[in-house]
Amino acid sequence: MNESAAADSVDNLHVIIVGELELFELAARYDFLVDFDSKSLAFQIKQLNQLIETGAGFEGAAFAIDNDVHGCRFYRNRSLQACSYTVEYGKKMKTADLVLYLWYAGRVILWREMFQRTYRFIRFMHKIKLILIGLLVLVSTQLSARSDLNPFSKSLDISFGASVLWKYNDDVAVKSALDNKDAGTYYHLQFDGKSINLMLSESSTDNPSSAKHYDQFAVEDVQIDGQRLPLFQWCLSHQDRHARFLQQGLSVQKNICENNGARGTFSMRLNQDTLDALQAGERLTFVIRPFRTTITVNYDLSDFPEMVAILASKNAPAPLPAPKVAKAVVAPAPVVVAPVVRKCVLEPPAGFETIKKLEYNCNSQSGKARANNNMIALVSKERERRKNIELEKERKRLAEVAAAKKAETERLKLEQKKKEEEAAIAASKLKQQEINAEITAKMLGVCGKMWSKGEHRCYCEKYIDQAPREIQASSNCSGGG
Repeated sequence: MNESAAADSVDNLHVIIVGELELFELAARYDFLVDFDSKSLAFQIKQLNQLIETGAGFEGAAFAIDNDVHGCRFYRNRSLQACSYTVEYGKKMKTADLVLYLWYAGRVILWREMFQRTYRFIRFMHKIKLILIGLLVLVSTQLSARSDLNPFSKSLDISFGASVLWKYNDDVAVKSALDNKDAGTYYHLQFDGKSINLMLSESSTDNPSSAKHYDQFAVEDVQIDGQRLPLFQWCLSHQDRHARFLQQGLSVQKNICENNGARGTFSMRLNQDTLDALQAGERLTFVIRPFRTTITVNYDLSDFPEMVAILASKNAPAPLPAPKVAKAVVAPAPVVVAPVVRKCVLEPPAGFETIKKLEYNCNSQSGKARANNNMIALVSKERERRKNIELEKERKRLAEVAAAKKAETERLKLEQKKKEEEAAIAASKLKQQEINAEITAKMLGVCGKMWSKGEHRCYCEKYIDQAPREIQASSNCSGGG
């Protein structure tokens, strides 16, 4: 195909041929239709524009489908203009070829090889993109399916309130409760005055023979009122290998904490600070992970001081039996004088004089400790009693204020309703008076006409006092009454 083009300049009025129109098929041909979309086409246009800007013999270029040029022109030293195509995105053409038109002046350089490589690279990247998207969808589906099918990938939050009471077995106090969320597992909280234990079993009793057995058992945290116990942090810091959680099979220095997952038990030996925190706290929390399930177990501690006092009283040493003195054969039995035991008295703190004093053996350190623990429990109980009294007083006061406010509101409503009723009655009376006056005026008009004729109708009898004297003199009325 040949075509003349307008000359850029005139030389002695001689016509100079400066260009020809040539057709070259794009490397894609029919395969281009498979991946024909806005991105690949825009990339071809961008490459042409770059070639034109380099000035390598190109004057301009355009795209065509079925030898029909579709609105794109690229000229040297000009920016790329907007194009419109007759082929809609996503629809395939049957036999159309994408053909490149090139206008050239002088020496023409056709970058056919570069177009072939560019298009192959585009197709390759497009296929890689589809493969990556497919792999991503497949992996996401598999991970989602595995997560859905894994019965252990879950978390449980179990709470035992004040209704779960302590039970006493010799020198050990136990709280036992069943939670149906964890396949009927019983949770036993044990305290013997020196250590606190958590045991998971299949029985309502805390017998070690019924304890559950785990191959993987981790203790992630122990908290009081949402704060990690410093003693538990010490155990983490002094565990072999790592300090992320207490792992089954790893030991802790001095055996302060013991994770015996094979017997479903976690034990922690207490120091005085931890014991004081337990008596002052409201909630004890264990975060454990048997196998892959994270379980948060919460115990109410409101009755912990009372339990400590009861347990201390149970562990008090029994009085020694009086020594038996053998009777002498000849000499009289010697008089045995019982040793004098000096008693000390523990006074209640200031503000708690209603609590009775506690006595203990001055020479017994354990007796003094038990007395202190008992006094702490009594003071805590008294504080709780006073707190409940204040709460009850405040509740009654608020109830009285609410009742008074409600009564005042009702009174104001009744007064408003009464005023509205009175206003409605007055308005009704006034309206009735207006109606009566209007009726009277109309009737007087009608009766006046009859009276002017010398007639008195019975329906005007009500208004006789308004009639003329001659009508009033006659007491008889005629029809219409």
